[in-house]
Amino acid sequence: MKDSFFVVLVTLLGLSLGAPGLHHPWHLRTSPEWNQGKEPYIVGGVAVNDGDFPSMVSLKYEGFHTCGGSIINQEWILTAAHCTALNGADESAYSVSVGSIRLDQGTVHQVLEIHEHQNFSQYTTLDDISLWKVTPPIQLGGVVGIANLPAKNEETPAGKQATVVGWGYIYGDSGGPLYVDNKNVGIVSWGQPCAIKGYPTVYTRVAEYIDWIQETIR
Repeated sequence: MKDSFFVVLVTLLGLSLGAPGLHHPWHLRTSPEWNQGKEPYIVGGVAVNDGDFPSMVSLKYEGFHTCGGSIINQEWILTAAHCTALNGADESAYSVSVGSIRLDQGTVHQVLEIHEHQNFSQYTTLDDISLWKVTPPIQLGGVVGIANLPAKNEETPAGKQATVVGWGYIYGDSGGPLYVDNKNVGIVSWGQPCAIKGYPTVYTRVAEYIDWIQETIR
């Protein structure tokens, strides 16, 4: 089960538009060889099977895993803007792998466009949201599907049980989804390193950006 993604159940404290943080692992790139011979880096979570979270993808920079993301239609991926903050937004260097829980498998799509939110700041991580357009269009069905997004300005009450989906690497989970009631309500933004007890993880509140998402992908 090396290099597969995982889920963690959490109790939601709240979602944020973004907030200042000190730990931004923008330089990280991982590959199957990186974890060879080691146990999966799952902190407080469990491994999953192909198709359990069909909208989950691996975003790659020059072939190396760098972030998670979610399929929102056949051409667009939802992720965090900080995933391209250091390496830059040169689309030709990026690809997206779909349809597998393993980093060395899945169908690879090239990236045509990267749209970071216009107000994103790499210093404060405010507006940490991005959309990637891929080619060829993603074939839906089986173990590949679309994430359900919340309605515009939909509130997610504190205290709700939430599910975080990631790839099990330290810092390799940015851009991945936070689910509540089967809706992709959050995007992994930042936090203290490696799930340190007593420190929250910050997620971008997707419901605040529904208009921006719809305008960008139309």
